Amino acid sequence: MTSLAIARPHYSIRKFDPNRTIERPVLNELLDALRYCPSPTNLQPWRFLIAESAVTKAQLADAAKQVDDNKGFELLDASHFILLCRLSDMSDEHLQALLAQEAAEGRFSDGSAHIAQHHARARRINLHRYERKDLAHWMEKHVYLALGSLISRAAALGIDAVPMEHFDQASVDAAFQLPQQGLTGVLLVALGYRTRDNGDGPGKSRLPAERIFMFR
Repeated sequence: MTSLAIARPHYSIRKFDPNRTIERPVLNELLDALRYCPSPTNLQPWRFLIAESAVTKAQLADAAKQVDDNKGFELLDASHFILLCRLSDMSDEHLQALLAQEAAEGRFSDGSAHIAQHHARARRINLHRYERKDLAHWMEKHVYLALGSLISRAAALGIDAVPMEHFDQASVDAAFQLPQQGLTGVLLVALGYRTRDNGDGPGKSRLPAERIFMFR
């Protein structure tokens, strides 16, 4: 099956099958898609909360239902939720952890390469922190790259994903003590398998190709 054939039928479904659960090996593939997704300068400014218990799923479903956009979804029947978070700030501790991991993997030929990597990454961070003043927004862009990888892999595995930008972020952050961990919730994704009768209408709609592609 081609990537287009996989992507075309997948959209935000309304109903999940309550009798189907994502098995652990398949879930691990989804988590690998998050872990290994692209990250500019290998910054990895994210953390992912995996909700599989009934209590945690109910908390996240309720947070989503607080927003009118999501009231048409039957979220409690989802197999799992994933809360995609970004770092609240870019700490030196995180940067040192990145360097230590890269060094452990043999990515630096010598000490000067190690220092060069640190300086290159720091320059990019400082550009967004001080000049563009959009460090938080830039880190959120990384999280959206992770979302794309997650959705693509889920579609390839026959799993439906419902991403939600709008949810009661304040209550979620407080419930899971995210600020105390230096984190901020960004996106919520419900994962599972669609029912046979979803009541979702005609499916995915897209503008014609000639309207969105520009060739020069």
